[in-house]
Amino acid sequence: MRAPGFPGLTLSRPHLSAIPPRHLAALRLVAGLALAAGVVAALETSSGWQALQAGVVSLGFDPARAALICAWIGCFGMALLAGALTARPWPSAFAATGYLALTYVWPWASHAVSAPPVLFGTRERLDALALLQNVSVIVAVGFLVGLPAAAAGRQLSELVGQSGGLGNPPPLLRALLLGAVTAAFLVSALGVESVLRYGPAHRVYHPAPTTGSAHRGQILTRLVHSRAQGADIPVAVYLPPSYQQSLTRYPVVYLLHGHPGGYHDWVNMGIGSISDAGIAARSIAEAIVVVPDGNGRTTRPAQWADSRDGLDRMESSVLELVAQVDQEYRTLAGPHHRVIAGLSDGGYGAANIALRHPDIFGMAISLSGYFKAEGLAFGDDRAYMRANSPASIVRDQPASRTVRLILVAGTSDGQYLRNTEAFAAELDRWAMPHALVRLPGGHESSVWTSGLVIGLQQLKPQMQDRSI
Repeated sequence: MRAPGFPGLTLSRPHLSAIPPRHLAALRLVAGLALAAGVVAALETSSGWQALQAGVVSLGFDPARAALICAWIGCFGMALLAGALTARPWPSAFAATGYLALTYVWPWASHAVSAPPVLFGTRERLDALALLQNVSVIVAVGFLVGLPAAAAGRQLSELVGQSGGLGNPPPLLRALLLGAVTAAFLVSALGVESVLRYGPAHRVYHPAPTTGSAHRGQILTRLVHSRAQGADIPVAVYLPPSYQQSLTRYPVVYLLHGHPGGYHDWVNMGIGSISDAGIAARSIAEAIVVVPDGNGRTTRPAQWADSRDGLDRMESSVLELVAQVDQEYRTLAGPHHRVIAGLSDGGYGAANIALRHPDIFGMAISLSGYFKAEGLAFGDDRAYMRANSPASIVRDQPASRTVRLILVAGTSDGQYLRNTEAFAAELDRWAMPHALVRLPGGHESSVWTSGLVIGLQQLKPQMQDRSI
């Protein structure tokens, strides 16, 4: 072959036909996968991708969970593109899962191992099994997201005239592929809910272990009948380490969960081990901790309130529970020895119930809460919403101003942080006793557990004072 414009110069090039078809197919596959990975990597460093992550945060996810969701989106995108370029769905799905593991899972897990948080002055203990479980869930979800995307990419390639595919894989390979899908589905089904609800670090860290059974409390799970609700409500009760060995009376902390959620949320976030460690370090007071379930029968997100139509009466149920706990356990029965705390919807509920009943609760901790009534529970009755809005209660009911409030929000928690800061400013106007705590993070379990600890530390002198 002569080069155009250069007489006498002959160019030689290898004939593609000289490359065995098997090797040529492998080269095309590798090139397609590499190109897809390069395109997605370039997208993930673009301003558009940053805007996507900001958009996910605006939906109510904190930055940690938003980054995880965007990593899954990147996995989906790479699988789709790789499937279109190679017409090979299985290799494309596995390659996209590997990309997710390399670019998101490995950096996140390495940071989790090297930088555990500090609680009560001691680095928390890393739970390697929990870390492995969460990593497995993230990878499994990525694989399940990538597989249909790669298959769709293959169909797209056929639409534009490309051909190819797996052909007919041997029986052993088919069994292995089916097993991979089944395993990924099971791992995802068992773990994705907690990872999305609490963040990828859920249950990865635990307080430094206390020595001896004397420093460990007991968690009981029981059903308590609520006349207000006309039903039995599941409740978890934590009894402090010395409860069985003494006749002492104890302050009580009531913990409210968010939505969607249930009474088990605070148990899953380690309220027992957190209390044990804090008591052993003499950082928080020994207290009974009561965790009720706040899901309504007719309106599941009942906001811990009595609904306007009277069908759900969660506030009344909580007040009933206080009386039952005082009757059945050795409690210090008085508002200055009762704390009500909650996260998200429960943060609203804690502030609302305490301010509406200062004779019952003298202290409240709102974790990533809000302070104006909203949702189906209140209907369209503006007067009823005002009567259930903490921001209005402190203006309308002078008696509510005796309640001491601890307000906690993550610095990356968007609207929840703004709501909390605005409510703190309102409390300043009325010279109400309160503290505003901003913690690194978003709408996630690390903020809620750390915020609860900080709140209980600040309230410890009042909770322990038997003279009040």
